Amino acid sequence: MTKASKRVLYWTPRTLSIAFIAFLSLFALDVFGPGQGFWKTLLALTMQQHQIVLLQALHPHKAHRRHRWRRIRRRYAVSHGVGVGV
Repeated sequence: MTKASKRVLYWTPRTLSIAFIAFLSLFALDVFGPGQGFWKTLLALTMQQHQIVLLQALHPHKAHRRHRWRRIRRRYAVSHGVGVGV
């Protein structure tokens, strides 16, 4: 395997997961609307962003936590996929 292909295989999942997290965070913008107070908007934003925060915490770029969190990331990915599919 060449150095360039190793580099592509290393950075592709990280780049795609960051793009996916950014895409998911766009859906939280619908909480801002007229007629809602600050606290209702903050609550709605928190409810929409809790999954994004969890995905960022489990992101594979945290190399020093990779071995400790690998099993947790797999379980979350499977359970999230099942939850979204239902």
